[in-house]
Amino acid sequence: MHQLGLVSVIAGAALGVAGVAIYVPRRRHRLVRARERAAVYAAIWEFLDAVEALGQARPEDLYRLFGATREERMAVLFGERECAHVAEIRMRASALHALGVLEAELPDGQRKAIIARRRTRLLGWMEDQRRDELPRVVRRDRRARTFIGPRSECPLHRSRKTRP
Repeated sequence: MHQLGLVSVIAGAALGVAGVAIYVPRRRHRLVRARERAAVYAAIWEFLDAVEALGQARPEDLYRLFGATREERMAVLFGERECAHVAEIRMRASALHALGVLEAELPDGQRKAIIARRRTRLLGWMEDQRRDELPRVVRRDRRARTFIGPRSECPLHRSRKTRP
C-alpha cells in the first residue's frame, strides 16, 4: 500500500513537470508571435502616419511597409481576414505612390485633375484606416496589443493633439 502511494506521488510529480515542460515553450511561442504581430501593426501605423504627414507614399515608406508585411510572414501570423486587409493596404499604398509619381510628371490639365482626385480619395481611405479600422483590428488582437508599447507611444492611446 505504501509503495502504491509513493508511485502515485512520483507519477503526479512527473505529470506536473511534463505539463510545465509543455506549457512554457507554448507560452513563449505565443508571446513571440504576438510581438511579431505587434511589429507588423507598428509598421502599418508608421506608414499611415508618414502618408498623412507628407500627403504621399515615399519609396522608403513603401519598402518598410512591404518588408514588414511580406505575404509569407502574414500567412503565418494572421488569419485570412487580417491578411486580406493588409493586402488591400499594400495594394492601395502602391497605387498611391504610382498616382503621386504620375501626377508629378503630367502637365496641368484634365488628366492631372482626374489623377489628383483619385489620389485624394486614396489619401482619405488611408486616413480612415489610420483613424478607425486599424485601431479596431489591434483592439481585437489582445496578445499583440500588450507589445505595442507604452501608452505614450501607442497609436491607440495617443491623443489627437499629439499626432503629427
